Amino acid sequence: MVLTTLLTPSSHKLFLFFLSFLSFFCIVVVMSVSPLLLLFPYLIACCFHYLEQKAKPGDFLAAGIGNIHGVYPANWEGLSFETLEAINKTVGEMPLVLHGGTGIPDDMITKAISLGVAKINVNTECQLVFAEATRGYVEAGKDKQGKGFDPRKLLAPGVEAIKAKVKEKMELFGSVNKA
Repeated sequence: MVLTTLLTPSSHKLFLFFLSFLSFFCIVVVMSVSPLLLLFPYLIACCFHYLEQKAKPGDFLAAGIGNIHGVYPANWEGLSFETLEAINKTVGEMPLVLHGGTGIPDDMITKAISLGVAKINVNTECQLVFAEATRGYVEAGKDKQGKGFDPRKLLAPGVEAIKAKVKEKMELFGSVNKA
């Protein structure tokens, strides 16, 4: 059975409320890291305000094609491209969303894009590289050297790891220079 989720006006409003809360939280945390980063939540809010004005129910479709949230188990069978093809033929030009993109092999991602997937969620992958880099910093004892405990220094390896992962994913997804 194919499970699908359509974006509705109420889900847009709930998401935007959550985004507003998240932006406020980011402002509180970021003020201790760098004042320039205060622009980031504002830019996100502007983007989502634009999307709220343009998006209508059914503008995007998130389909279950064997994808899951989080880390995939060792016995995962992969994506069902037959299902994805059938969905794409049915919905036509509607952009498809692939939730749970973390851990899906690159060749499967590339094929999914060729079959109509326009948005891929890889937040778990970003969280994993952030945790690994931050853990490495602490385990190396760098947090105990000089002012290594300063959040700007302590979190910097994690932030750089996320930047590198996002760059890697943008290249894989073919989205570089397309904003």
